[in-house]
Amino acid sequence: MVRKLDRKVCRTIVSDKCQALSTSRKSPAKTTRKSAAVAKPKIATTAVAVAPDPIVKPDATAAIAPESKADLILPTLKPKTLAKAKKPLAVSVRVSSVAPDADTARPKKAPEVAVAMLPRPIAPAFLPVAPVPHAMPDDVVVGEACMTALGKIGANFGQLAMPVSAGACSVTDAVVLKSLRVGENLIAFTDQPTLTCGFALRFANWVKYQGDPIVQTGLNAHIKSMGTGPGYECRGRNGDSSAKLSEHAFGNAVDIERIKLIGGQIIEVKDAINSASPHQPVLAGLRSAGCQYFMTVLGPGANTAHASHFHFDLQRRGKKGNHKMCE
Repeated sequence: MVRKLDRKVCRTIVSDKCQALSTSRKSPAKTTRKSAAVAKPKIATTAVAVAPDPIVKPDATAAIAPESKADLILPTLKPKTLAKAKKPLAVSVRVSSVAPDADTARPKKAPEVAVAMLPRPIAPAFLPVAPVPHAMPDDVVVGEACMTALGKIGANFGQLAMPVSAGACSVTDAVVLKSLRVGENLIAFTDQPTLTCGFALRFANWVKYQGDPIVQTGLNAHIKSMGTGPGYECRGRNGDSSAKLSEHAFGNAVDIERIKLIGGQIIEVKDAINSASPHQPVLAGLRSAGCQYFMTVLGPGANTAHASHFHFDLQRRGKKGNHKMCE
């Protein structure tokens, strides 16, 4: 209050002493506040430029604070990258949650299916497969008609119960061919081959109307017996287990290795390409006649697998099933 009065008086009284008094009595604190009030905008601007304020200068604070480093790294990851990183986790969780249920369900169902399937491969499963590789020419007689015709031609045979099968191999209308009556002579089939009736009937006709007459004409003797091999044999072609199934696998083939004549002569089929053998012309006739009755005729000279025997079969060949192979 006194200071205010002094200043008031000094305004009216003009003197050096009063000016000095006025100057000396000014409050330093008041001056500072007044100056601060006037210069405040400048001081605030200076403070903002210098102070490490994270809001005003994010770059400076990000370089110092650990949290800011994480903020700098995260923006470099693209949204696609983040999505890919999450997908495996979601998939793995989903699979692991489903797998136990599936594994738990399998042991319960497996025994039931296995038990139900056990009887099928034994017999019925192979029957639908047989007609595909065992398809024969259209004029081959089958079924009861074949059995009747085989008896009328003079064949002695046994009829086998169905099915005759092993794995993918099978024989339909299976018979065991034992002998064939030709006139007064009875020709024995020493190997008693197991054959499908259709092939047995065709083979018996060849022996009766071609085989025995050719031998009798060429060597003046009738056939007494003939080795044919087992007929049915579940194997691949040429004895190769990895090859396509042979017609033997369906009882649709014979392998004639030797023929014994009444009087003791033995014709070895391996002599079919031996020009020095007296049996070579007869063997050539038998081979040629075979091509009239069978779809496949192989023998010595065709390949090494047939170097010692004639192979006859009724495999259906070509689109119409009438193509023949005679070698």
